[in-house]
Amino acid sequence: MNEKFIKEVLALLWINRYGVLGRYRLRKLLDLTEGVTRGLLKKLSNESLVKAEGRRGFSLTRKGLENLKQKLKELSIKEIKEIDIDELKTSGESVVIHLRNLEYNVRNGLEQRDAAVKAGANGATTLIFKNGVLYIPFTFQKPEELPKELSQIFKDQFNLRNGDVLIIGFGRDKAKALEGALAASLYTLRASLRGDFLKKDA
Repeated sequence: MNEKFIKEVLALLWINRYGVLGRYRLRKLLDLTEGVTRGLLKKLSNESLVKAEGRRGFSLTRKGLENLKQKLKELSIKEIKEIDIDELKTSGESVVIHLRNLEYNVRNGLEQRDAAVKAGANGATTLIFKNGVLYIPFTFQKPEELPKELSQIFKDQFNLRNGDVLIIGFGRDKAKALEGALAASLYTLRASLRGDFLKKDA
């Protein structure tokens, strides 16, 4: 799973969101060249994940929707929501990705931030849900618990379980915020595969 994988997931997400999406609009959302976008759509079409809707653009097939759901499951992504969070926002727009039970794949959130920036986003904030509390992890100091009002916003929006992770991607627009959050989520999932962290007792 790499940048191409992320772009493919993003393409399926955006086409699913809009119902029918033209190549030019998709190219802008993915921040790709015309040639690369054409090649990506050809690949998705050959795999019967999308179908052409004349001059209107492309739509997701039933197989494409199932493929998208499977990809999100592989990434441990439970939900993706656009939530405007001024208290945590560094700049621009924000998108939140809910990861199921990946608490032990997070060290201090800096790696997730860096992964988001590398993907072209402005940054990312990582939150962990533990024993009914949402907090921002740190390495050399106690975790910072979110204010109750802010914490309640997330609890109302997401069905959180012990050990879940929320990654808030920030970008100049929703597209870059989503791409940053997705890249940070992929980094988080792969942390255990790299052996970066040893699972501790809960």
